[in-house]
Amino acid sequence: MKLENQHKLLILLALIFTYLAFYFPYTYYDLLPDMIPVHFNFFGEADKWAAKSIASVFMGPSIFGLTMLIMLFIGWWMTKNEDPLKFINAPKEKLAKLSLETAEEIRRFTLLHLLIITFLISIMSFVITINQILIALGQPSNLAFALGIITFTLLADSLYLTYKIWRLIG
Repeated sequence: MKLENQHKLLILLALIFTYLAFYFPYTYYDLLPDMIPVHFNFFGEADKWAAKSIASVFMGPSIFGLTMLIMLFIGWWMTKNEDPLKFINAPKEKLAKLSLETAEEIRRFTLLHLLIITFLISIMSFVITINQILIALGQPSNLAFALGIITFTLLADSLYLTYKIWRLIG
């Protein structure tokens, strides 16, 4: 299986947003106050602060970046394996009934949505990082609204992926 253009575009966009999640803290590091927000509650309000350090500023983007790299590796691995049935976790009776065409459709659909989820996670990292900087600098932030939309989209895509695969497996 080869990566299609839509796959490559999602990977490129995820890499750009992940880069930006590191670039902005690096750029604004000297302007940040001694205490910065490191955790936010459900309403997007900073509820935990820490002393400014390389670790406190870059921990969030690093965790999201590592998550993104793991997901990209899984996507790459999915494209390199010849047998699409290897990726389907279903009872043996159902696997035996699946055609190779259906198994390949499941693999392609799963890869696309894995990359969509990776892209959304990179946007989430970027949004959290930008808002961390804004709040630290005393600027207004709309973190709750933005994260609500991203979280809803992640949940909707995950549910759609699950439903579609469930329907394909039968």
